[in-house]
Amino acid sequence: MKRVVIIGAGISGLLAIKSCKESDILDIVCYEKCDSIAGLWRYTEEDNGMLTVMKTTVMNTSKEMSAISDFPPDESLPIYLSHKNVVEYLEKYCENFDLKKHINFGKEVVAVIPNTAGNKQWSIFVRDVKQKNEYTENADIVMICSGYHSTPNLPHILGMDSFSGEVIHSLNYKKADAFTNKKVLVVGSGNTAVDIATDLCTVTDKVYLSTRRGFWTLSRYGSNGLPIDMILQKRIYHEFKKIIPNSLSSWFLNFYTSFDHETFGIKPNYNLLAKLPPTFNEYLCSKIASGCLEIFGEIERVNGSKVFFKNEDNEHHFDCIILATGYGISYPYLSKTCELFANGEMTAGKDHAYDNFYCHLYENMFCPYLQKPESLIFIGLVQSYGSLFALIEMQCRWAAALIAETCEPLPSKDEMCVQIERRKRHNLKHYAYTETNQIYLSVDWLAYCDNIALKLKCKPNFLRMLFKEPKLFWYCCVKSLLPYQYRIEGPNNWIHAKAAIFTAETRIFNFLNAKRFFKKTEN
Repeated sequence: MKRVVIIGAGISGLLAIKSCKESDILDIVCYEKCDSIAGLWRYTEEDNGMLTVMKTTVMNTSKEMSAISDFPPDESLPIYLSHKNVVEYLEKYCENFDLKKHINFGKEVVAVIPNTAGNKQWSIFVRDVKQKNEYTENADIVMICSGYHSTPNLPHILGMDSFSGEVIHSLNYKKADAFTNKKVLVVGSGNTAVDIATDLCTVTDKVYLSTRRGFWTLSRYGSNGLPIDMILQKRIYHEFKKIIPNSLSSWFLNFYTSFDHETFGIKPNYNLLAKLPPTFNEYLCSKIASGCLEIFGEIERVNGSKVFFKNEDNEHHFDCIILATGYGISYPYLSKTCELFANGEMTAGKDHAYDNFYCHLYENMFCPYLQKPESLIFIGLVQSYGSLFALIEMQCRWAAALIAETCEPLPSKDEMCVQIERRKRHNLKHYAYTETNQIYLSVDWLAYCDNIALKLKCKPNFLRMLFKEPKLFWYCCVKSLLPYQYRIEGPNNWIHAKAAIFTAETRIFNFLNAKRFFKKTEN
């Protein structure tokens, strides 16, 4: 019997446990450093160096698009889940599928190294967080589910070490109260940067946001009340994008931007279809228009409390700088393992700075240079426009099928390397990121999920569906691209998948109707 060790009990770890269980893999154990599930979604005000969400964090994808494919969220939950709602949802998921019995809480994995002495592939060194003692166990399979957001990405800014105020990374930002009446500069243009900037507007007169290249931002809602991802994420749209000019698609998407980006000073030099996920925020426009938030360009240099921006003569004084500049890819407990490949075949013919261990994985999951690539599986090492929950679930289902040997094995090392290089060339051409990590982790949500679904034989036969179940075809292909469609048929299908698809919009609008205090006006 294969021994499977899962590291981390966040969303990736929970989905990994569930996927192993439904594939009849019974010898599984999950190690979690904290004393509870949900990982970064469990907010804590304690600054312990571990990434958690902010106090005001809300998901950027709606509850139906983010749903686990055989566990629809309650209609009583908000359309966009707060961190508390996410934890509640995951707790119910754990209870429903009896997942916690496989989790060892308060256990930190400190190292994973190849096991050369025994018949198992890996040795895992585990530390008891409370007792401080360490022990070792061996495993056939290790699933890396702890997330890679552990090492802050700190940009090189001339003179930053001379700044006389406080400099923190967004990793250490919890809530706005600590910055009351301070003059704060937020650096970055992603969701975290914009969320922090608009959050700070509640405790100070004015906040400043520095962005190198601008960014696109969308509201979370469309004009008809549906979440924007349920409007834009449709199978038919993905097919249309293959045949119509990119400029026309971008023009269409511009209708869903809530304000003129050029007028407000944040329009980037790439279009909405540059594969760079837009920022989702309802407050940015009003905060800029009301003078609470001011946009600056790239920082040129820092001198004491003074900050100078490119293409601007004036100096500006700040009390604090918050760097919302993302994270490098890091799994500290894997450092020794990765060294095994640092000077090996992987670097042969190296011609790009990005060419490192984590950017050289087949389907962002498997290292082709291992003797058994399926023995070390990375889960969640992806970037995408769309729900990461649904994408991660597909990764876990595929991983479990490979472990259980119920699907086709991985291709040869040479075939995997060819695919990796093909993906790198594609991403260099199509993605607008300047950060190399983000470029090479990026995937097209639908293409990626469909590819895994084909391997698992759970992608619906849409041609057959068109003639036999036209209503279901309409819902799957013309309406929202819901994760339940990957449970309609194939292994581990779910008998209620079709019903979940048909009733998704009802669960969205029933939440709103439950809050209505006034009767509808009769025509």
